[in-house]
Amino acid sequence: WKTVLGIGIRRECERCEAAECQVCEEKRNICEKCDQDFGVTVGGSCVRCGLGCASCRAAGSCLECREGFVLQDEKCLVCSDRCVNCTIAGPGGCNRNGCAK
Repeated sequence: WKTVLGIGIRRECERCEAAECQVCEEKRNICEKCDQDFGVTVGGSCVRCGLGCASCRAAGSCLECREGFVLQDEKCLVCSDRCVNCTIAGPGGCNRNGCAK
């Protein structure tokens, strides 16, 4: 059961029709906030955030990346092989002391 936003400040608990949705509009098929690892599309549905993305506000708009990826232009790009941190070196590179142990 998810929170459905109603008219005014009224809130009711009803099942959202949009899959992977936490908060939906009164129509129940238009999502406002998706479950973890999912982002809201322009049409109000939920899709996975993307490869390497730890959290996103909307589909294709990553806020934070998982280890082994670096955030660039709201996308998570992969570091070099066996590297966990490339925030300084950038995609395909590896920071000093950034290798996996």
